[in-house]
Amino acid sequence: MVKRLFLLRHAKSSWATPGQADHERPLNGKGREACALLAAHFAAASIRPARVLCSTATRTRETLQRIAAELGWKPLADYREGLYLASAANLLKAIQGAGTTESLLLIGHNPGIEDLAADLGGDGDAGA
Repeated sequence: MVKRLFLLRHAKSSWATPGQADHERPLNGKGREACALLAAHFAAASIRPARVLCSTATRTRETLQRIAAELGWKPLADYREGLYLASAANLLKAIQGAGTTESLLLIGHNPGIEDLAADLGGDGDAGA
């Protein structure tokens, strides 16, 4: 059972190299800047997930590596090919299979991450 779940779509990626395989696309300048902002948010909110499930795509791995480097954090990361462009249903299965952990960060891709967030959040709390 996961007590706290954090969902993160990778930072902005580059399309600068024609013909490059989608899986291999790195972050662009805006994406690298966003990682620094995300790290600052993680620090301010004391977010240090106990485990990380991360797609094997270059842009997801780079997102995690840059955030972790900014924080001086060495996450317990599990890189999974099956998270690459996974549907919300498959992402949920990965979370359910993660076992018992205090907190879990899942780094993936849209539309799966966005769909999963919408599914888990339902109508949400209008007052929040």
